[in-house]
Amino acid sequence: MKFLKIFIYFLIIFFIFGDNLYSCGPEINREPIEEITIFCPENMVSSIMKMRPVFEKNFPGHTIYAPESSDLENIYDIIHFNKTPDILILSDESLLEKFLFSYIDWYIIFASDRIVLAFTENSKYSSKIDENNWYKIIARGDVKPARMNERISTLGYRTLMALNLAENYYRQDFDNLYRNFLHQNVFSSEKELNFLLLANDLDYIFDYLSAAKRYKFRYITLPAQIDLSSKEFKEDYAQAEITLGDNILTGRPIRYLITIPNNVTYPQRGLKFLRVMFGKQGKEILKNHKIQIAGPYLQIINKTSGVLEDVEEILRGAKNE
Repeated sequence: MKFLKIFIYFLIIFFIFGDNLYSCGPEINREPIEEITIFCPENMVSSIMKMRPVFEKNFPGHTIYAPESSDLENIYDIIHFNKTPDILILSDESLLEKFLFSYIDWYIIFASDRIVLAFTENSKYSSKIDENNWYKIIARGDVKPARMNERISTLGYRTLMALNLAENYYRQDFDNLYRNFLHQNVFSSEKELNFLLLANDLDYIFDYLSAAKRYKFRYITLPAQIDLSSKEFKEDYAQAEITLGDNILTGRPIRYLITIPNNVTYPQRGLKFLRVMFGKQGKEILKNHKIQIAGPYLQIINKTSGVLEDVEEILRGAKNE
């Protein structure tokens, strides 16, 4: 009992004076860390954060931060909450054109991707599914397919676009397939979608090829006419549409783009990251994360942008490496 009282007294003293006890030690002078904020698609967060050690080595006293949010969530934060990232990465040019055109003076197309049907060896009928029967397999009542929410994720609305194109391509009615996407199997987080497939809670998911490779899933490659990967079929893709609020988005080849919004106070912060990302180590990290490099291709909207010379210099260096 005496020991218990002493212990309780000690806890009381600790909670009352704890902060003072810690502050009595020697004061350590630490340089403030300047954080560069990067808004990027959820499926690219891990790739971007892998660049942090390289970035910190090249720019001491600086670090990078990329929240795990989708393109559409990031756009909402920019428009409605006036958030201003130092770097903005999008996976769809349509979003820039429809929602952020006034925020952008230029952008760089740097990667491509495609929609695939991912699964594991434990997925039902995994030994029978192939490029010719996949839409029949995932329409079966005992199979659990899943997809992303089209109102949150580009992967979500691109999945619906690909399915719409597939109906025309195979000349099939997908009503049973659509019904198989139960409400609880439409997700708001790509990470959760991928983890549940790994955990065998799902049988099949529509995913980006880069993510399927990163998670080491098995996957069905869809025909180029429907997987949103090829410039050759861009007119076919444009036949698929999705409505987001008052806006209609049409299908187009999947391309990733990066820019510095024109309303940032210190664009030099974003330029630091561009130098790392388009440097030798940055490009190597993207490749190791299964990002399909394309370009870089600089697209100019406003020729009077004050950072264009810096951006062009960075890209010249990238091509020479």
